[in-house]
Amino acid sequence: MRHLFFLFLLVCSIVRAQNEDVEIRTHETESGLALYALNKTAVQHEITLNLSVKNLSGYQGPITKMVKAKDSIQMIQLSFQEGMPWSYETNYTYTPTPTEEEQVQQKEQVKKELFGFLDTKNNPIIVFYGEGCTRSAYAKEMLEKKKLAFKYLNVTTNDHYNKIMQELVLLKDPDITTIGYPVFLVNGEIDYSIENLRWYIKELASNME
Repeated sequence: MRHLFFLFLLVCSIVRAQNEDVEIRTHETESGLALYALNKTAVQHEITLNLSVKNLSGYQGPITKMVKAKDSIQMIQLSFQEGMPWSYETNYTYTPTPTEEEQVQQKEQVKKELFGFLDTKNNPIIVFYGEGCTRSAYAKEMLEKKKLAFKYLNVTTNDHYNKIMQELVLLKDPDITTIGYPVFLVNGEIDYSIENLRWYIKELASNME
């Protein structure tokens, strides 16, 4: 059996301009400044605000708060010192900390996008295989004998297919580090490291009738 070994972290690491995801806004009143954090994303974020202030009171150090998706909260209220010129500078960082419900929604969105790319609607059986893998060749032969229509994707020579396969496996089992070829995607369900390919394909053919 040929295996694929990988350690892959499913991380949302899209590089964007800072104000596209999270923004710090300032509201000036007669007595001071109120600074608000605006979370424009669809997931909860932990935001840490650092300030450099002159003649403004109320800041004691970095402020960290959790901001819900599509929401804003006041981070701090600063007070003017009477008759003194004031100034401030902001620096902030933010980290996605999705709730359990948001994590489920994210996974479903990722699956939807991957299924759309693979056109699973018109290809209910997709087989990811490794080049030179005898088990993959056996699975292909068995599927052809059963007269089952399937899409056969080489993850050895196509890095994009390989990444899609890894994403789908990790969505099912985030802790997995080893899988065995071939990997089946059948009606939206991923199966891998199949011990008895003959039995698996026999059951597959029965279910597809």
